[in-house]
Amino acid sequence: MNLIQATVLLFLIMDPVGNLPIFNSILKNRPAHESVKIIIRELVFAYLLLIGFLILGDYVQSYLSLRVSTLHIAGGIILLLVALGMVFPGIGMKMVDGNEEPFFVPLAMPLVAGPAAIAIVLILGSSQPANTITWVIALSISWSLAALILVPSPWVFKFIGEKAARILERLMGMILIMLAVQMFLNGVELYVGTNF
Repeated sequence: MNLIQATVLLFLIMDPVGNLPIFNSILKNRPAHESVKIIIRELVFAYLLLIGFLILGDYVQSYLSLRVSTLHIAGGIILLLVALGMVFPGIGMKMVDGNEEPFFVPLAMPLVAGPAAIAIVLILGSSQPANTITWVIALSISWSLAALILVPSPWVFKFIGEKAARILERLMGMILIMLAVQMFLNGVELYVGTNF
């Protein structure tokens, strides 16, 4: 995987367009300037969490004795579940109370830094630790692009509308399904190649 592929994959997994309606729903009772401050804070939390998993990925893999093939297969399964939820919505997430300020959950995690994003950065950090700087750049670019969409989300949501956001989310979900299947197959290929 190269820088561009990693950036696109991480951006799709963060799903800023699909998260627009959820962010709007959670923050709709707050003034726009307050919502922006909360979004920036939560995005920083998500970025630091993902950077931590990326940098410590090799150590986590060694400590838990995980094979690269296991990370690929697990990441593919998690990514597939996330993508299916994007294409076939219906499993709801319990939102925070309208008067309660969201803190870390659910905006930073699991919406931006969800299980699939954590699995991907673990795979990148553990399978190619020599390219850590490349993965940090990819994560930083994808996070910045997500921030450009999410920070002004109170106004973006009004501009594109809920239906357009849902359509874009499903399109991104279809792309993620293909990437998830490929990741799973890569893991199976790695496992078969090292054991048979």
